[in-house]
Amino acid sequence: MRWSDQGMKFALLGIDADSLRLAETVQSDADHELIAVYDAHSKSGNTPLDAVRLPPSQSWESILGSLSCDAVIVSQMPGQDPDLRADQLRKLVQLDVPLLVVQPACEAIIGYELEMIRADNRCVVYPFVPGAQHPAIKKMRAILQEQSGDENPPAEQLVFERPLASRKRDEVLRRFMRDVHLMRKVMGKVQQIAAMGAGEDDLVYTSLNVQLRFQNGVLAHWALKPELENLEARLTAIGSSKTVELSMGTNEANWSLRLDQGNAGESFTFPAFDSYQDGLCEFVSAVERNTFEVGWNASCRDIEISETIRDALRRRRTIDLYEEEHSEEATFKGLMALGGCGLLSFGVILLLIAGVVEGLKLPLRNNALWQRWPLFLLVLVLVFLLLQLLQLVFQRESVSDSSQVVLRK
Repeated sequence: MRWSDQGMKFALLGIDADSLRLAETVQSDADHELIAVYDAHSKSGNTPLDAVRLPPSQSWESILGSLSCDAVIVSQMPGQDPDLRADQLRKLVQLDVPLLVVQPACEAIIGYELEMIRADNRCVVYPFVPGAQHPAIKKMRAILQEQSGDENPPAEQLVFERPLASRKRDEVLRRFMRDVHLMRKVMGKVQQIAAMGAGEDDLVYTSLNVQLRFQNGVLAHWALKPELENLEARLTAIGSSKTVELSMGTNEANWSLRLDQGNAGESFTFPAFDSYQDGLCEFVSAVERNTFEVGWNASCRDIEISETIRDALRRRRTIDLYEEEHSEEATFKGLMALGGCGLLSFGVILLLIAGVVEGLKLPLRNNALWQRWPLFLLVLVLVFLLLQLLQLVFQRESVSDSSQVVLRK
């Protein structure tokens, strides 16, 4: 165990509303301690740092050379310098520093890169999405699964209405990423996505409607609504014989679920739930139990889906989504496939040129270097074939995507 029996010492990297709430939760817990804040940009007036009662530290790289920090809370991806955030995450994961990450904290491609690093050193990187573990989400999924089967999907369609005051593109896509995370928890894997409304390069989305198709055939519609008097988001599953509606207020204590089945209706209420306290407990438990699989790869897929919206707007068509396994082996095979295509194209072009030179008996055919062109082509092919053996030299133990417990180094 990397920390003392008194609990874990946390550092906060970046500031946003959710990472700040997590930091406050750490400070209010007698078992843990917040010892440093990095990359916190002060705002005029009531600064966010006032809540955690800590002055900002000068350089985040001091985390790398210090053993006083047991884990790091990472805020959402900063809009001003995503490259810096990518570098921070790479270095922290390479050093096997447990991370409690407020999603989305990076681009999907960076997330998959971190997953490949995690496959080597078994670093715990816990994705945090507020409300994802709320009992209402679990209850809704349970109700929908009661009568589902191969020929009877959980619902005919899913409708998500999200009120938002800010229509800035990045903020809308971050909100959609979290909402699609909730929908995936209820309905499973997303197979297709289409979007209408704003343009691909618009910095402000005046309107946005997203259509999703899940692997079980259920269609979903996500709509951006104006934030007027009603601040509640609504997730509604509509079936042939029942409708399940989840109302999600800004306060998780006010979340409610209603089941309408024929002329009968039933409402479900839930005890007070705190996503931030629950997320902190789950993270600490994962580190204590050396749990490697904590949903990071699945969370990266949520980010990838949200990033696909811009492509869907640009292409104005439905885009298929493939849940491919991202690993060093898959990356190596992709590079080798690309190299093979390049070598094949080069070989064809070389043969065409050789045919022209020999057929027209050009002076180039008498050049000693030219006369060895078949040997050069053969050497390239042999080198390419030998490169295939590298995957045997650097082969590593694979880790499945299912939940499991492994020992970290």
